[in-house]
Amino acid sequence: MPIIARFYSPTEFGTFALVLAIAGMLAPVSTLGLDQAIIRPGSRADLASLILTGFLASAILSFLAFWVLWMNPGIFRDSDSSPAFLAAALSSQLFLNCCTRLLNQIAVRNRHYSSLGVRNSVQSSTIALSQITIGALNWFTWANGLIIGSLLGSLIGVLVLIRYLLPFVPLFRSAAPLTTIKTHWRYPVIFAPANVFDQLALQAPLYVSGLFFSLSETGQLGMAERLVAGPIALIAFAGASTFDGEVSQKLRSDARTLKRTYLRHSKAYWALGALFSVSIWFLAPPLLPYILGSDWNAAIPILQLIAFAAGTRLAITPIKGIFRSLAYARVLFMLTVIRIILIALSIAVIAAFDLPFLHAVGVLYFTLATSDILLWAFGLNACHKWDSHAAQKHQ
Repeated sequence: MPIIARFYSPTEFGTFALVLAIAGMLAPVSTLGLDQAIIRPGSRADLASLILTGFLASAILSFLAFWVLWMNPGIFRDSDSSPAFLAAALSSQLFLNCCTRLLNQIAVRNRHYSSLGVRNSVQSSTIALSQITIGALNWFTWANGLIIGSLLGSLIGVLVLIRYLLPFVPLFRSAAPLTTIKTHWRYPVIFAPANVFDQLALQAPLYVSGLFFSLSETGQLGMAERLVAGPIALIAFAGASTFDGEVSQKLRSDARTLKRTYLRHSKAYWALGALFSVSIWFLAPPLLPYILGSDWNAAIPILQLIAFAAGTRLAITPIKGIFRSLAYARVLFMLTVIRIILIALSIAVIAAFDLPFLHAVGVLYFTLATSDILLWAFGLNACHKWDSHAAQKHQ
C-alpha cells in the first residue's frame, strides 16, 4: 500500500475503492445467493444446475450493471476515466467476483482447501505487481491502473480454480435454471439480500462519500479504511478461530459457562480495540506522511475520526460468530437491518444539514461504532439465555 500510494492520486484511488465496493456489494445478489447452496448435499446433476444458474444470473446482472453505469455514471462524475471504461470495469469486476464465489464453493465442497490459499496468494500478488508496474511505467493513462491491476489479478484467481468447474460442464445440458431457482428460492429471497445488507453496512461510508463528496475525498477515506482493515482482518481471523472452537466445545458439552467465555474473550478484544484506537489517534499524524507521502495528508484527520469505530470493529469481529454458533440467524439479520436503519438516519442527517466531509465521516463512523456495541450486547444476552436453558436441563 505505501508503494501504490505514491504512484496513484487520491482521485484514482477513490474511483478504484468505489468500483470494488459496489462490485463486492452486488456479487451476493448477482449469484442469486446460489453459491451458498453448492456445499449442501445433492446429486452431481443438481449441483451442475446450481452452478450453471449461478453463472447465468451473474452474467445477466453484470451486463445490466454495465448498461446502468454507462447511461448514468453519476457516482463517478469527476473521475479521470471514461464512463465506458468504468462501466466495463465495474461489470467485469462484478462478474469475476461472482465467478470466484461460485468456484470457491465448488473447491470447498470437494475439500480442495489448499487451492483456496493458492488462489488468494496468486491473486493478491498479481494485483499488487500489476498495479505497481502500471503506475511506475505510467501505462494506460486513459484508464485507472488500480482497476486494471485488480481485474488482471481477479482473472488469474478465477483461472486457478477453473479446473474444478470442468467436470460439471457436460452436465449443463440437462440443467434447468428456472426449476433450480424455484427449488432453492430461499437463497435469492433471504440469504442473498442479507449478505447485501451486510456489505452495504460495512461499505456505507464509501458509498456516502461517493454520492455527496468528491472522488478525491473518497480516495482519502478509502486509503484510511485500507490501513485499518489489514490489522483488523489478521486479529479477527485468529481470534474468531479460537473463540469459535471454544464455543463449539462448550455447546457440545452442554456447559453452563458460555456467558463467562464470551465475557473473557470480550475483555481481551475490547482491550486490544482500545489500544488500536489510541494508537491510530496518536501515531497517524507523525507517521502517515512518511508512509504514504504528502498527497495523503488529508487521510490523517479521517484516520483519527474512524479510530473509535476501528477499535469497536476489532473488538466485535472475532466474537460475532456467536450468533452462527447458536443458530441465531434471525437475530443477526435483525441486527443487520437495525444497522442499515441507523446508517440511513445518519445519511438523512448529513443531507439535511449539508454537513462537510469530515463531519459526515464522524457521524457515519459513530453510527457504525454504536451498532458494534449493540451487536456485542445482543451477543451477551444470547449467551445468558443459552446458559439459562442449559441450567434448566440439568435441574
